Amino acid sequence: MKKILRPQVVLVICLVCCLVLSSMQAYAQEKKCRLNIGASLHPYYSWAKNIVGDEANVTSIIPPGADPHAYQPMPSDMENLENLDVVIVNGVGHDEFIKPMLKAIENDKLVVINTSKGLPLIPVFNKHFNFEKDDKVAYNSHTYIAITGAIQQMQMIARQLGKLCPDQAGDFIKNVRAYSVKLRNMLQSALMRLDMLDLNNLRIATVHDGYSYLFQELGIEVSAVVQPRHGVKPSARQLEDTIKRISGPR
Repeated sequence: MKKILRPQVVLVICLVCCLVLSSMQAYAQEKKCRLNIGASLHPYYSWAKNIVGDEANVTSIIPPGADPHAYQPMPSDMENLENLDVVIVNGVGHDEFIKPMLKAIENDKLVVINTSKGLPLIPVFNKHFNFEKDDKVAYNSHTYIAITGAIQQMQMIARQLGKLCPDQAGDFIKNVRAYSVKLRNMLQSALMRLDMLDLNNLRIATVHDGYSYLFQELGIEVSAVVQPRHGVKPSARQLEDTIKRISGPR
């Protein structure tokens, strides 16, 4: 004859099961990989947030509106860097402030992701003017101002983060793909608009050499750059050279 469990016994069993399941979920949550990620530049912060979503903590090394060329690290920045698992950097000179910081901290486990690694870099626009001579080559550090280039860098970041958190690697790649679709649609729309324009006689001079990667993707040639270097005012002779570049025959 089958025994019928009393309601009180059934209730106790249910409570025990709930407690066990709750404990298992809490344990799994504690064991779940959750990275603390720092970004040396604001675009990298945006990329990282789109890659990890809510699966990691992302912070910007420098405050909003700060100029990375002139930024002076604060003691609090050093403390924050000590507590990071990953830091995303430019690697071509746009965030020089981060180099002494990385040397000064005691965080042997910190993973540094160099976004420019493996990229086809563009030399600085005629680093010297026509009347100057120098064989040294410097590369443009504005690798984040691009569409295809941004996608390539985000894919690399996602792969590196996935190695650190294998269980979330699939989500990271999925998020990058979704974001990449939006960026490619933006690029396609821009290219379609440019196709309707006559660019044969177009001359473009930029104040700062920050758009070379983007213009290259758009198929637009930059005729001249006004500033010889970031924050440096051009001399009269340099301005004269710039005028010749944008007014002379192509």
